[in-house]
Amino acid sequence: MLTCLNHDATAADYKTAPRYFDDCRKWWERLTPDELETARTAIDCVAGPHGRRAAQSIAASLPLAPPCPL
Repeated sequence: MLTCLNHDATAADYKTAPRYFDDCRKWWERLTPDELETARTAIDCVAGPHGRRAAQSIAASLPLAPPCPL
């Protein structure tokens, strides 16, 4: 789930763990169109009324993502 949220890091975030954010971006770029739609749905769930639990459930169907070092 974090990789879905971190594929487009801010400059300040990027400085904290550049390799991780590069890996997130590469992971995002390798997603198929269907997987991108799933990832976007998971992102929407985090901010919506369904919350983080629903988002994590949706994101579980995505390819293995880079672990967050933070």
